[in-house]
Amino acid sequence: MPGKKSQKSRASKDGGRSQKTSKMICTECNQEMNQHAEKLVDPTSSEEAARIDPVLGGIVAEVHACPECGHSGSRRAS
Repeated sequence: MPGKKSQKSRASKDGGRSQKTSKMICTECNQEMNQHAEKLVDPTSSEEAARIDPVLGGIVAEVHACPECGHSGSRRAS
């Protein structure tokens, strides 16, 4: 689609500052995925533990779904 942005703004939980997150691309059909949820998760590595949001007490994971094939995926929010 012409004019489609490759990034979107997401309000953070720390004072309403805006962050840019890149769109997630489906590994099955190469289409742009839709973000459906954000979930607070515990860190699984020492690198993630160093990035814990002190206000939330964990790391935010984004959950995405492909509108084309239905594949789903998740990633840690940056």
